[in-house]
Amino acid sequence: MFLSGKPLLYTHRHSMRHAILLLSLLALSLAAPCSSQWRITHYDDHSGLSQWHVTRVLQDRRGFMWMATWNGLNRYDGYDFAVFKASPGDGCDITTDRIRNIVVGHDDNIYCLIDSEVWRFNVTRYRFEAVTPSQQRHYQSLLSNDPAVIPKHSAVLAGQQFDDVRQVFADTQHNQWVMGTYGVHKVVAVNCPATQLAAVPQDIIRCVYRDSRGRIWVCGRDKRVVTVLDSQARLLGYLGGDGHLHAQPVAFPFPVYCMTERRDGTLWLGCKPGGMYRMAETAAGIFAMERHAKGTKAQISCGKSLNCDNIYDIKEDSRRRLWIATHGGGVNLMCDGGGTVAFYNKDSRLSPAFASYPAANAIVRRVKIFGDSLLMATTTEGLVVVRGIASAPRGITFCVHKREASRAASLSCSALMDMTIDSRGRIFFTTESGGVNMLLTHDLSARQYAFRHFNTSSGMFSDVTLSMATAGGEVLVLGGNQLARINADTYETRNYTESFFSMPLRFSDAAPLLLRDGRWLLPLQTGVALLPEQAFSRKRYIPRLALTALSVSGRNVDYAVDALDTIHLAPTERSLAVQFAALDYTDNTHIKYSTRLTPLSLWHNGDTAVWTPLSAARSLNIFDINPGTYRLEIRSTDAGGLLADNTRTIYIEVAPTFWETPSAIMLYIVVVCGLMAGSWYTIRYIRRLKQQREDTLAAYLDLINSKVATPAVCPAPATAGNPDHGTAAPYTADDSRHEAEEKGDVAAVPHVSRDDDAFLRRLMAYIEANLGNSGIGVDDIAAGTATSRSSLNRKTKMLLGVTPADLLKEARIKHACRQLVTTERPVNDIAFVCGFSDPKYFSKCFKASLGVTPSEYRAKETGQQ
Repeated sequence: MFLSGKPLLYTHRHSMRHAILLLSLLALSLAAPCSSQWRITHYDDHSGLSQWHVTRVLQDRRGFMWMATWNGLNRYDGYDFAVFKASPGDGCDITTDRIRNIVVGHDDNIYCLIDSEVWRFNVTRYRFEAVTPSQQRHYQSLLSNDPAVIPKHSAVLAGQQFDDVRQVFADTQHNQWVMGTYGVHKVVAVNCPATQLAAVPQDIIRCVYRDSRGRIWVCGRDKRVVTVLDSQARLLGYLGGDGHLHAQPVAFPFPVYCMTERRDGTLWLGCKPGGMYRMAETAAGIFAMERHAKGTKAQISCGKSLNCDNIYDIKEDSRRRLWIATHGGGVNLMCDGGGTVAFYNKDSRLSPAFASYPAANAIVRRVKIFGDSLLMATTTEGLVVVRGIASAPRGITFCVHKREASRAASLSCSALMDMTIDSRGRIFFTTESGGVNMLLTHDLSARQYAFRHFNTSSGMFSDVTLSMATAGGEVLVLGGNQLARINADTYETRNYTESFFSMPLRFSDAAPLLLRDGRWLLPLQTGVALLPEQAFSRKRYIPRLALTALSVSGRNVDYAVDALDTIHLAPTERSLAVQFAALDYTDNTHIKYSTRLTPLSLWHNGDTAVWTPLSAARSLNIFDINPGTYRLEIRSTDAGGLLADNTRTIYIEVAPTFWETPSAIMLYIVVVCGLMAGSWYTIRYIRRLKQQREDTLAAYLDLINSKVATPAVCPAPATAGNPDHGTAAPYTADDSRHEAEEKGDVAAVPHVSRDDDAFLRRLMAYIEANLGNSGIGVDDIAAGTATSRSSLNRKTKMLLGVTPADLLKEARIKHACRQLVTTERPVNDIAFVCGFSDPKYFSKCFKASLGVTPSEYRAKETGQQ
């Protein structure tokens, strides 16, 4: 049997067994404080256990709960069960999964009695292992007493009858695990720091106010009950419309939304609807009442009454005037000196200054006076600042501060709820959907204000905030069903959720009140709750954050990941899934988690990744992770929703493939540089080759042009089938070279070999001889140069970059250019001389080559107009 996490020796004497069991049950009952409630959870095969017959419960030194069953060993992390049994191929000759007893050894492993043999469950490898003979003997004697055969006893635990108690185990959080025949019961003592105040009827609370005598006034909306308490929150009575305090709840004539006490001791109640009540207490403890309500349009216009019956707030200034926040009529000013009462507002004609009140800000919730010069009013359309109140009602001015789309330091939301000022003079505002805003501008007369925002992005529980109050150097903020404390010095926000109160609470928009005995009176939708201030500073349980499972590239789950400091991934492994859990067995309902993954290179440089937003997700999936070393950090909140100091760090090393190593990167660089150099060389070579061909073509065309004599008569085209015309005679290279040498005009053409030069001169000589013959074609040129048609095409393209037909046409165009400049022949004659049988075709080819017509060319080159 185990008690408080430590094993007790078992004896065969029934009296000793009974005594130990009774001591365990007594410890369970004494461990729970009188203000606690009990929460009992049952675990069996419906809850995830591998089998309902549990033989032992214990907790290891890492904080995991372990349960031995007749169907393997179960690990519990507060959320899920993981089952471990012998499997084929694991090297263990375990013949059954019936585990009769377990104990944590000195090496932190779990020793299991499986039938009659002891096996060690290695908690760093998560597998069963054989033990040495000496360990077999030692743990056989320690585990030989099977808890399953301990006689069962009935007992009442936490107010519940248990009929099959065989073991009671206390974990490190003092939760009691009661082992029975059918599963395990977990008994948790739930501390309830908040208590409902029974004297206040369950109603939506609209006002909580403390007067100068220390009395607490609590006002409900629907039941219209005004409860009066003393300074210790004890009932004094219920205020009736007759001014008396009654012993039983009575309805006031109208729901009271606010209260204030003037310097003369009179109490003023603001109602919605109903206007205002002035209450003067007599010596007999009875309140004489006088009501001020909305009058007729004429009365409002001449300042005889309020312009709205819905009163949300009332404040008295240093001149004993009342500033009144109305829900529909804006700000009202009441002056009642000298025996007369006058109301100034946007609808009265008493003050032109009040007539300039911004009509969009008619719904006012709170007003606050700052000295003799300034008043602030929170409205649904922004913050209204009233300046010059000392000279009111004639010398005041109004300025409205709202949310501005183009300025980040403006209000986060124009719909303001409440405002308060702390001990250092800092002003705070709650908003409908923008969290809490703190005023940063010190000069309240400035035309533009700057604010700091506290919202969900900075750690607030919600952007919906209702009311607030100061608590020392902090601000207590109420939300829907949570509250927060903001430290304006460190900008830290601590959230307190439903699990902190251990009871469901839903707050109203009335401001909370700190009693003189150190208890908070929290207004609710169902009355009021009392919460000690010291509850916020009570010791918190910081759960250990454990890694519970690891899956790499979708393969089998590794449950031993919690024992690792580094996760190593092979070059082919680029994705992983990590599961984790904060080990809190008392209450993990509201625990949330956050992670961040930072490359170690950034970490060494002082840079870190951003934490993910807090969420209930207990797993992290990483895909397509690049090679390198990473630092994975996981943190969580505690059960109350506050961020805990329990960050778990593990490193991830991803091995690179060869193609991701520095050597491969250098190879990539060399290959890329080689490709770039090759491309550059190829482009340069192509350009140079093209230029060489163009130069060669120009040189040989100039050679033709310099040797062609202008014939006196335009020869007719020669045709092979016409006997009147001679056929083109072959023209040999020896002939051309011989003639050229005789005339002394053989030019050395660069980039052309001697053989190629001989071919080109032979070709040019043939073209020169037949330049005016329009009937020759490629076949004639091939025959005239003694080459085949294919060889002619290949060599011409290779040496000159043009086909033989294009070469012939370029030679004729070049000759035509010379004829156009040096002679006065008509264009048609020049066309025939240059071998064009159709003058129109000549003009078309000429313009395609030079961009101008033959006539335009002649005019341009000769200077003729």
